[in-house]
Amino acid sequence: MPPHSDPVAAPSPFDSDPSARAYIHLAYQLLSEAEFKRFKQLMHDMRIRGTDLHEDLTRIINITYKHRDLVEGYAALLPRGFDIEHQHSATATAEWYLIRVYTPEGALFEYPFRDSLRA
Repeated sequence: MPPHSDPVAAPSPFDSDPSARAYIHLAYQLLSEAEFKRFKQLMHDMRIRGTDLHEDLTRIINITYKHRDLVEGYAALLPRGFDIEHQHSATATAEWYLIRVYTPEGALFEYPFRDSLRA
């Protein structure tokens, strides 16, 4: 009789892909403890239920938008043809971020963020 295979424990591409492991390690280094916990939960959700690319992009960007390396690095984990741009500017009162995602089909998704600076 073959061994029981639990779909929850099925191997993930993050387990064997060196670039994915490096990306997760970078997230561990750059994100706060709470952000990294949300990040790990997202990775777990993607592994269990599969992916909805637009929803997953939105969730990843909502967690990582302050970190150019994480935002742009996520493109390496996506299917070929995706491009992600990260723009940042600061004023005296706020940090502004704009993330643009270009899909292989030519669609553009924009994610603007503004963080107020506290004195």
